[in-house]
Amino acid sequence: WCTQVTTTLSCLKTLINNNDILSLKGSHIANIFATVGCIYQHSDALTTEYKSIADENVYLSSCGIIKALLKHYSKHLYGCTPSFTCTLRSLFKHVMMCNCENEKKDKVAIKQQIQEFTKICELIPEHKDILKKHIMFLVLDYVDALTLGKIQIRRKADLEPSVFLLLHTLSIYENQQLNSMVHSTGKPFLQAIYKGFQKHQYQGQF
Repeated sequence: WCTQVTTTLSCLKTLINNNDILSLKGSHIANIFATVGCIYQHSDALTTEYKSIADENVYLSSCGIIKALLKHYSKHLYGCTPSFTCTLRSLFKHVMMCNCENEKKDKVAIKQQIQEFTKICELIPEHKDILKKHIMFLVLDYVDALTLGKIQIRRKADLEPSVFLLLHTLSIYENQQLNSMVHSTGKPFLQAIYKGFQKHQYQGQF
């Protein structure tokens, strides 16, 4: 089924990138998000053991769809931000917690998936006025996963560029909200994230 899903997503991405061939409506965009999100919905619970049912190509194709929609249908996307956020959170949880069964092969695949997710995050600051209050929950998911010990040390380093891009989207108000929502056990992790983010800002990477 992974091959079939990948083929379908690739065809859909082509249509989105060539919107002169097919013009999508807001309801179509919401349905696309819901469909992609269903592939990864099993990752919603941070406290359960995570097992991936989708291969690398499905994930990369899913990210390709999100990027295409952000580039070509951003105004339609604004009308279904909850669906967009749910899908983005599921994709993020996948790369945060997906277990590596084949140590060498899967680690390379996960790294490629993280890089593809980072490319999505690179597009988000352009839409921060609309998305910032929703993006906050991805950072919260990251802090919760760190608190529960769900993220491997090496993977944490690979995820940091994505997290810093997400933080770049937030205003002072969202940062205050985020700080109030984080459990006391997660405060040290959040402080460490902010410290790393400030270091990157100082080095002129944002």
